[in-house]
Amino acid sequence: MSCNRISLTASIVVCCLLMHCSSLTEPTEPSDPSPIRLPSELTATERRLVTATNEFTFDLFEKIAAVTPADSNLFISPMSAAYALAMAYNGAAGDTRDSISATLKIGDLTTNQVNESFAGLTDVLTNADQTVTITIANAVWHSTRLTLVPEFADIVRTFFGARVSGLDFTDPSSVDTINSWVSENTNGKIKKVFESPLDPSWVYILANAVYFKADWTVPFDTRLTRADTFHLADGSAMSADFMWLDSWTRRDDSGRFDPDVTYLVKDNEFTAFSLPYGDRWFRMTVFLPDTSLPVTQFISQFTVEKWDQWRSEFLSGRFKAKLPRFKFGYEVALDDILASMGMNIAFQSGAADFSNMFEGGGVWIDTVIHKTFVQVDEKGTEAAAVTVIGGPTSLPPFIDCNRPFVFVISEKESGAVMFVGKVARPVWEE
Repeated sequence: MSCNRISLTASIVVCCLLMHCSSLTEPTEPSDPSPIRLPSELTATERRLVTATNEFTFDLFEKIAAVTPADSNLFISPMSAAYALAMAYNGAAGDTRDSISATLKIGDLTTNQVNESFAGLTDVLTNADQTVTITIANAVWHSTRLTLVPEFADIVRTFFGARVSGLDFTDPSSVDTINSWVSENTNGKIKKVFESPLDPSWVYILANAVYFKADWTVPFDTRLTRADTFHLADGSAMSADFMWLDSWTRRDDSGRFDPDVTYLVKDNEFTAFSLPYGDRWFRMTVFLPDTSLPVTQFISQFTVEKWDQWRSEFLSGRFKAKLPRFKFGYEVALDDILASMGMNIAFQSGAADFSNMFEGGGVWIDTVIHKTFVQVDEKGTEAAAVTVIGGPTSLPPFIDCNRPFVFVISEKESGAVMFVGKVARPVWEE
């Protein structure tokens, strides 16, 4: 079953209010639901966005891999990051917007084309395969001290289906609001992204959550799963439970190999195989670099051009493979990495321009947190990701003395302290 978190119903409601106002007694035929578009029906502009997002994907993957220890797992959803950054892009202006555009590889796509393509891509991905669960959710929380630009709120609601809410960032319970949203939209696989309390200087959070759950079209035979040796990058070894596949067993009654169970051999580079999920719209492709090619070096050579080329070269036929079961979570701060990818200005107080998000601007990006979960077993795959962007303001701070505080009475020029005190209970004694 597929869940679509992006819903463009506002215009439908308006149309319904305007139609047939003078003929309320006339019966009306129920309207047919909008036809579900398949991935093969993406528009040319939507395909350009997919190419841009994939280019961003491999660029981000390479940079994160470069700073990840060789013996550490890594799992990210650049698509989740792209959705969150696309909302930030809509809130930015001037050089800040240009820098986010360059980082996302948007190129000459107009803002409207970007927004419509994200909405269209969401609709296609979440509806393509009714046997696969995919949800894409977005949210914007903003301080009630600042005025959110109405046009920005309309854009993120309309094209990103975002929940837009005011939030008191100084209230300790505000972290529960965000973590509950995260847990709800990742099916409980990522229960929280923030510890309490939130940074009191923050005035906004942009968030995206992606959840994916799919069964293999043909599951692995659990009777074949057994322990074997997994060799680590440093030369040591560990035991892991491996699932086994023989494409010979996936043939149809006529003896033909399953066209979606495929493999590719590139001498001195890698061997790979690809398996379908559900009704075959989604798949996992596994690349095993040659023993002479460290995995980090292979990642550094992974480009969108090679990805498109390799996808067209996979073959159906006889091959065997074994894949370890795995399940883990991952977290990374993307601040420095995104800055190095071209959007450094967005992280600079006084230079960042998010005047399309808040009236008067004065905000910047303080941090981008990316958190994921993945489980791959004999039945299928479950994965979730959350990307949150948070930032403070250079506008006048709100100092709420609603807890014990200290005060000092001093001489201005010398700094000589004349009185110092603490107010633990603000009584008024006569």
